[in-house]
Amino acid sequence: MYKIKHPFHIVIIAFLLGTSGIFAQLRLYPTKLEFKDSWHRLQNISLVNAGSQPVTIDSIYYKSRINYSSNFYLTRFNKYGDFPFTLNPGDSVIMDCILSGYFSITSKDTVDTMLIATSFETMEIGIKIDFLKGNFYGEINGQISDGQTPLDSANVMFFYNGDFLYKAINAQTNGSYSAELPPGDYTIAVERPGYPLTFYNQQTDPYCAKRVTIEDSSTAQIDFDLTKLGQSGYTLSGHVIDMPSRALLRRGIIVVRRGTHTPSKRNKRLSTDEYSGMINPDGSFEIPNIAAGTYMVQSISSYYVPTYYTRKGTKGTFWQQADTLVIDKDIQNTTIEMPRDSSIGGGTISGKILSSDSSFDFCGVTIYAYSLASSDTMIYSYTFADDSGSFKISGLPVGSYKLMAQKIGYPNALSSSTLTLGPGMQAITGVNLYFTQLAYMHDPLPPTPQLYQNYPNPFNPTTTIEFYIVRNSNVTLKITNILGQNVAVLHQGFLPAGDYSFRFNGANYASGVYLVSLITDNLIQTKKMMLLK
Repeated sequence: MYKIKHPFHIVIIAFLLGTSGIFAQLRLYPTKLEFKDSWHRLQNISLVNAGSQPVTIDSIYYKSRINYSSNFYLTRFNKYGDFPFTLNPGDSVIMDCILSGYFSITSKDTVDTMLIATSFETMEIGIKIDFLKGNFYGEINGQISDGQTPLDSANVMFFYNGDFLYKAINAQTNGSYSAELPPGDYTIAVERPGYPLTFYNQQTDPYCAKRVTIEDSSTAQIDFDLTKLGQSGYTLSGHVIDMPSRALLRRGIIVVRRGTHTPSKRNKRLSTDEYSGMINPDGSFEIPNIAAGTYMVQSISSYYVPTYYTRKGTKGTFWQQADTLVIDKDIQNTTIEMPRDSSIGGGTISGKILSSDSSFDFCGVTIYAYSLASSDTMIYSYTFADDSGSFKISGLPVGSYKLMAQKIGYPNALSSSTLTLGPGMQAITGVNLYFTQLAYMHDPLPPTPQLYQNYPNPFNPTTTIEFYIVRNSNVTLKITNILGQNVAVLHQGFLPAGDYSFRFNGANYASGVYLVSLITDNLIQTKKMMLLK
């Protein structure tokens, strides 16, 4: 889909018309795009066939006045899959144009042109960018080796904010590499035939990779020591698909993690727990040498919600919705369908992951931001916790949000208050998400919402209340006394499907029996609790 054929990266959308002598008429709305600031990085173009003959859209090319290595713009359609596709007379399609490389904008990038060429004319769409991020770059360099032996032909990839593939370069024959990057936080990965995809800090899971911060004119040295793949194991292969349009995704990461819906806690991480691989430019992936076992498979790509493999073809946004794969032979044609997120704004929310579990491992924690708009309770953006538990979600549009953190095997952690972002409040800091100590998991996953008995019970003064909801729902979790009087409302509002855990503090209440009630869209469940002081 994305091709570069000219040093100036001229962007052309080529249209092959029907063989009839009657000209087709392609109309574009609008003919100018303006990206005003980081809050407005998504623009739409309508392509309308106003003629009497079909128009076949063959391919897309991009233009820029300077030579940069990232994809400055990301384009995608609201329907149709891969090229070529045909617009019949009177038909139309909407094309998203996202300023995806916004963090690397300089004074040279403020004016651009999109050229749309047909067999009869070349149509232009002017692009204007009204904000700058800076003109300075930092550098990352290092050495790639296999023990003491330098490795050439390695592909070194730099992911901005952990998921956006900004740049990929080839290491030199002596195993060294060097790259200039705009300021920001990066995850670095190395890919070479015969070796596992390896992220910085010797990790095979991008969730656990150590981030590298680049500042103006800074330099960082990051070395990689790769270990050869084993000679036994099985291969998992397949494709990743954009859910709305059915188009193949062109870039991203596949992670295969050992486990089921009831994974046990592990005191240490084993090198065979995770396997990773890149999504290829044709939308395919292939991960070799996987040890026999039961696994969850997840796809990660910028501008998409991380998605687990499901057999039903439904969204597998959360690990509780995933279908596990028993890998005891080569498995082909595995398809993962990814829903789009809306990480096209300028807001950020940052904070810290906390836990009462002294053995809690921050590796594998995903933090989601979901909108509280009544008609749009969807995932807008996400991020991963770093090795200290800190996180920062970026790209959020104007709106009100809740945060939810997930880790396989633990109940979800929720933010305690509504978080509202806008031009007057562009960044929210200091948000804590608290994981309770893992007491038990529920196997198999129940087909209906479940309220579990609180623990400890009796309690003094705090207790933990867990529940599970099968699908996205409006949920109320409240405490009443035996007279039916409200004591506390622990949650009221929308929640995505999954396991949840809340703490109730009875320090200000008298000893006695209390009732905890879970109220979902069509079900009420109640459990007794005993407060003893």
